[in-house]
Amino acid sequence: NCTIKLPETCPVPTIVPPVTTCYSMDFDGVNGYIEANGSVFNLDINNTFSFAFWHENYLGNFAPLASKIGSAKGYRFLRDTGGQLLVQFLNSGSQYIYVRANTVTPSGWAHYTITYNGNGDASGIKIYYNGIEQTTTILQNNFPIGGTMLTSQNFLIGAQLPSLFVGGKSASVRCWGIELNSSEVNQEYNYKLNGSIVKIDNLIGSPNYQTGVFNGSDWDFPDIANNSTFQSVNMEIGDRVEDCPS
Repeated sequence: NCTIKLPETCPVPTIVPPVTTCYSMDFDGVNGYIEANGSVFNLDINNTFSFAFWHENYLGNFAPLASKIGSAKGYRFLRDTGGQLLVQFLNSGSQYIYVRANTVTPSGWAHYTITYNGNGDASGIKIYYNGIEQTTTILQNNFPIGGTMLTSQNFLIGAQLPSLFVGGKSASVRCWGIELNSSEVNQEYNYKLNGSIVKIDNLIGSPNYQTGVFNGSDWDFPDIANNSTFQSVNMEIGDRVEDCPS
C-alpha cells in the first residue's frame, strides 16, 4: 500500500494596515483657545489670503473660528445667531466689511474656507462649505480707502477676547498668502487630513496638532509652515482627542 501525502496548504497572511492616530483639539466654549506668536498673521485689507478650518459641531452664537481683533481693527470669522458663517474686516467700529454666508453651518465635521482677493471690497470675499462655494449677503461694505485692519493683537483660534469663545473640535486651521481658487479649495477639502496640503509653498501658518507637546500647563504646537509657534490657553492635557474628519 502507498500513502500519498497532499501538499500542505499555507495560511494566507492577513495584512493589517498601519493605524494612524489623528488628533483634534476640543474647545470648551468657555475660556479655552489657541494663540499664535509672531507677525505672520498681520494681514491687511490689500493682501490676498485664504483660511481653511476643519471643525466639528460648530455651534453657539457669535462663536469665532478665529480672530485677530484689537482696538476695533482686524478680522474675524464667526457664527451668526442664525447659524451662518460671518466674515468681518474692520478699520474701526463703524467702518468695516461684513459678509454672511446664506447657508446655515452644518453639525458634525465640516470644512470652512474663506478666500479674499485683496480688492478692499466685500466682493473680494468668497465662503465655501465642504469645498462648495456658498451664496453670500453683504451686510456692510464701507472699509475706507487708505484704511487698515492691522492690529497688535495676536491671531487667536477659537476666541475673540475678552468674551467670545467657540465650542467643538478643531482638527486643522490653515492660512495661505494667496487667494485659493475653487478647484484648490475643493482639493484641500478632499485631502481631509491625509498629510497633503494644497499650495503648501504658499502656506503661511498652520498649527500641527499631531506633534503638539503638553508642557505641564499648556499645549505647544509647531507651525507646519515654520513661520510661527502656537500655544493653548486654558486648555488641559485631555483636550487633545483622537478624533478627525474621515
